[in-house]
Amino acid sequence: MENQKAWSIGLNPMPDEKNYNIIYGFGYCKYFHKSNGMEQELEIFVPKEDSCKVGILNLTNKTPNRKKLKLYYYMKPVIGEDEIKSN
Repeated sequence: MENQKAWSIGLNPMPDEKNYNIIYGFGYCKYFHKSNGMEQELEIFVPKEDSCKVGILNLTNKTPNRKKLKLYYYMKPVIGEDEIKSN
């Protein structure tokens, strides 16, 4: 039976009670999270020669059971650099 739990791979929009680890580097960031028997790693970067954002998601099931997942991409567009100033 599916448990219908929902959580975010990053801190937003729906964090759970587990720890989130984030590594920031020059031009990229990596999010690491373990929740509901799943190890999750998301790397986000912008290639030097392109003007698009790339996200690479790796999921590993750490339980002996098969899992059925639904993935949703959440985006909150902001005009300019500061969300509060541009609202």
